[in-house]
Amino acid sequence: AREGGVINSAWLNFMTTGFLGGFTTFSTFTKDMVQVTRKEGMLISSLYTGLSVGVSLIALLLGEVIGINFLP
Repeated sequence: AREGGVINSAWLNFMTTGFLGGFTTFSTFTKDMVQVTRKEGMLISSLYTGLSVGVSLIALLLGEVIGINFLP
């Protein structure tokens, strides 16, 4: 697609690293969650999952607040 000029370089980079990279991140998280469940049990796995998602959401919101209020 890049050599034929169908897709520009910036869009191709977004697709390969941004979009497709999200699949590897999610699959790694899922694999870790399954391993924790097998090794430590459901309670620890639930804590791991809840804290991972919760801290990620807090970081997202904090980043938005910083970006909106402190950056031009």
